[in-house]
Amino acid sequence: MPEDRLGYVSHSTINVGDDFQAIAARQFLPADAVAVDREFIAEFTHASRVRAVVSGWFMHEGRSYWDLPVAPPARSWPPSPVIDPLFISLHLTATFHDTVFAPEHIDYLRQHAPIGARDTYTLQSLQEHDIPSYYSGCLTLTLPSASIDTPDSREVVFVVDAEEAVAQHVRLRTSARVETITHGRAILQLLRPQHRLQYAEHILRRYERAKCVVTTRLHAALPCLALGTPVLLLPSKNRNWPNPRLSDYLEHLWHTSEEELLAGEFAYAFDDPPPNPTTYLPLRGRLSRSMRAWVGRGGRDESADRHGAGGEEAPAFDGRFERCDLVSSVIKPGDVGVEIGVLLGTFAYHVLLPAQPAQLYLIDPWLYGLQPDLEPDPTPEKQVAADHYCEFVRRLFAQHSNVEILRMRSQDAAARFADGSLDYVYIDGEHSHEAVTRDLRLYFPKVRAGGHLMGDDYGWSGVGAAVEEFLAAHVGELKSLVDPYATESGGQFVLRKRAAGAF
Repeated sequence: MPEDRLGYVSHSTINVGDDFQAIAARQFLPADAVAVDREFIAEFTHASRVRAVVSGWFMHEGRSYWDLPVAPPARSWPPSPVIDPLFISLHLTATFHDTVFAPEHIDYLRQHAPIGARDTYTLQSLQEHDIPSYYSGCLTLTLPSASIDTPDSREVVFVVDAEEAVAQHVRLRTSARVETITHGRAILQLLRPQHRLQYAEHILRRYERAKCVVTTRLHAALPCLALGTPVLLLPSKNRNWPNPRLSDYLEHLWHTSEEELLAGEFAYAFDDPPPNPTTYLPLRGRLSRSMRAWVGRGGRDESADRHGAGGEEAPAFDGRFERCDLVSSVIKPGDVGVEIGVLLGTFAYHVLLPAQPAQLYLIDPWLYGLQPDLEPDPTPEKQVAADHYCEFVRRLFAQHSNVEILRMRSQDAAARFADGSLDYVYIDGEHSHEAVTRDLRLYFPKVRAGGHLMGDDYGWSGVGAAVEEFLAAHVGELKSLVDPYATESGGQFVLRKRAAGAF
């Protein structure tokens, strides 16, 4: 048999943003990596098996969004049998759900899980169908900067796929040259894959040299984050109009609506643009490590071979290596710990349990709708899915006598613990400012002197602000051990409670 090849998803669309995603995947692969056309992925043929990075927006099929100059394929899903996929940075648009979640197709994703979702909309859709999945973020966050210095470096402001009124607004507010760019180019459909990538590289280099970029395109904004180019995202024309495909990334970007920008309600210094937020760096680090690990181990997810008690298949670890490394450096065998926010038990099984705790308490109400921004429109069906997660966790830890599952909200569970009885508490439950503040306040006295309060997703506004305020209110009692924004901390915080005389 011919030797396996590595591959990536290529595109036949008019959108160069698709090619940015192909470049992001291809950078981790050898020069002879095989291009797999997304629109014809089900009909792909090759002389050998192709272990392919399957990422991007899956939406095109014969009955919807088909705008290519060729006839659609007879079928658009699942991928060809010669493809051994790594699903990462995946978006499944609503019109594709009937196809991808059809009864005859749904097991395909389960067989190739865990699935890395590019956004929480896709993540929720996968989890509602009991498909092991995790939030990966977008591969374009890993694009490298070529650091090209040119005489006109940082002298141009690019306005990308925005109304002409936006370009005029910017011209009146900067001394720099303002140019408009569109990601939609009909000629792209006539180019070979390698020539499409050459054009996409050209556009990326222009973004890299820009003073700043103003754009409605997610796949102009995220590459600019990776390149270090100041960027302002206009995610909607009108204020308060949500876009689930973009909303996950707003915390990492300066953003406003076109309406608010043109009305002068959002101040942005185009001549001296502010640096981009750095909250995306943990996502970038996790994506890069996941890709390198997958390529290095031949595309096989070894964690999928692990099983829990009674033969229950354990959830594959989702690649958040910083969480593993950082928490493992703090906890030790014999500790008594609490995790707030359990979901499928992935973190507890792969990180907390291997540390051989004397007792581990897993607290989660498995109640859908507690976080309206992440769990919109509660329905009986979504609660049924949450109930299934709880039962999965119960089976997973059934034979571990040192693990106790508490299906209740964290504020109700706090009374079960005596003051000073816990070595650590890991907080990853409700992410609102109110909820994080409440968990910190209730569990601070439960942690022994010298113990730790830890948690994830510091970059979320509710989490980070609550932690900072709690630290300020407990000066001399708590010490932050890591910079939550550093790549190696992965967006986590670790607070040590003062022991007698010292930290």
